Amino acid sequence: MLTYTICFVRVRHYLLLLHRAKEPHKGLLNGVGGKIKPGETPYQCICREVEEETGIRPHAGSLRFAGIVTWNAGADVDPQSTGMYAYVVRLPNDTLMQTYARGTREGRLDWYDLSWACRPTNTEVVNNIQFYLPDMLGGTPPVQWALTYNSGFLSHIIRRPLPAALPAGVTG
Repeated sequence: MLTYTICFVRVRHYLLLLHRAKEPHKGLLNGVGGKIKPGETPYQCICREVEEETGIRPHAGSLRFAGIVTWNAGADVDPQSTGMYAYVVRLPNDTLMQTYARGTREGRLDWYDLSWACRPTNTEVVNNIQFYLPDMLGGTPPVQWALTYNSGFLSHIIRRPLPAALPAGVTG
């Protein structure tokens, strides 16, 4: 089982992103999420993290498993590798977005245009999301994104199908 979860909250063509106040990725924008607690499934974790960090209570109709992102995981999916289960929450178009723009213990939440957030030259977001986020937001079937870093720089990306059997509790 992977260690973390991440979620991207969307309304129309906007994303609710966290301007991180602490490591990892301090000072950069990213989705919300966190570490899976002992005895917790990835789905339970992301529901808890999204509600804690944004005040949004995801439900089955709005929350979708979008894939896996691993880093320095080698050529095969390693269940002990460092990585995260990724999810997307789609809120109704009439959502009052200002309700969720606020400061939290993790950083500052605010809404950003989707095309800006996914722009490859954008240095204000975590340096890997522009590779996987467009697919995840576009509703393509979940896949694994295996990222390799050398000396702190992203050097290689492999996009591959997910294993046939995912751990229990990934998709809800």
